[in-house]
Amino acid sequence: MLLPINQTPEEVEFVEIVKRRMLRRLGDDRCRFIFLYVIEQGHTQVDAAEALGVHETEVSRQMKNIRGRLHPFKKGYL
Repeated sequence: MLLPINQTPEEVEFVEIVKRRMLRRLGDDRCRFIFLYVIEQGHTQVDAAEALGVHETEVSRQMKNIRGRLHPFKKGYL
């Protein structure tokens, strides 16, 4: 997730609030890890699969699940 370098303190706080709400909506730790590792930090799905010890197709399936769960944020927050 790319954000401007010159964010105000209010913008930083807003982004953190939204991120916490997104993570709560994801539920399980595996989805949270994939969200933070792949989407937030920009690692590949292959890297995430290696870190989790699963096949890349499992991470791909979880990414689809994550996008579905976070769909309301696309309309309302982002």
